[in-house]
Amino acid sequence: MLYGDWIGRWGKSFPQAEAIVDIPRNRRYTYGQLSADVNRLAHFLSGELKIKKGDRVTVLAFNRADYITLFLATSRLGAILVPLNFRLAIDEFIYFFQDASPKAFFFDREHAQIAGELKSRVKVDHYVCLDDDESVGKSLPAFWDRLPATPLAEVGLSPHDPQLIIYTSGTTGLPKGVVMTYGMITWNAINTNIGWGLNRGERTILHPALFYTAGWNVFTLPLFHSLGTNILIQRFEADLVLDLIEKERVTIFFAVPTMYQMMIESPKFKTIDFSSIWFMVSGGAHLTEKIF
Repeated sequence: MLYGDWIGRWGKSFPQAEAIVDIPRNRRYTYGQLSADVNRLAHFLSGELKIKKGDRVTVLAFNRADYITLFLATSRLGAILVPLNFRLAIDEFIYFFQDASPKAFFFDREHAQIAGELKSRVKVDHYVCLDDDESVGKSLPAFWDRLPATPLAEVGLSPHDPQLIIYTSGTTGLPKGVVMTYGMITWNAINTNIGWGLNRGERTILHPALFYTAGWNVFTLPLFHSLGTNILIQRFEADLVLDLIEKERVTIFFAVPTMYQMMIESPKFKTIDFSSIWFMVSGGAHLTEKIF
């Protein structure tokens, strides 16, 4: 069983297949390009930051292709990604840093002020901005052109090694870090693809925030496992989603009932061509008869 480097294999076998469409940044990534970027970031993590197997890496950012690349790069090293909820107040972040003890903290420009305030309050070896901003720590773009796209030596991984830590909402006390192992994530992808009959080349819209499990495990990682395409947006917007369903020929789609209701109520709803979609999933609550 292959753990940690699905993208590297697809990058060699199907380099021209489309992997990510980053709508906010108007960029498209093939599996070949994504694999090369994962290698570059893995070199940065291991070389510049000395990240190794078992180290935790936190990230506070809106949805973006770099966020996914970071997860795939930590996975190449056997490190553990810890996504943070950007909806929290600054004092709430302290607990997560104390609990997870990350070695590195990645953030985007929109959260640089929070990162700067946290820098004096939590112990983290490395602060890295995903954008061209060195006001708090290192700027990843400043290193990017010097990083090699060649793969690093493979790290030995078992299905029991942790790959991702997602924190619960803490409704019954302090949030709990739920450890997701390489085996759990891999077999969820396999079961999703087989159980729902998903095919190679499926296309979906990645709108759930990547700080909770749906953002990774409903369609995102299963589609990467099966050579599909994730069309990434920063947040759910009904009109934008409807436009993308038609424009990008989306084949499968996930949302919660409230989102479906917002789509139905949009003036665009009756004019959009849904013919490319063959499978839609709802979660989080019961569908009302009106939506169904």
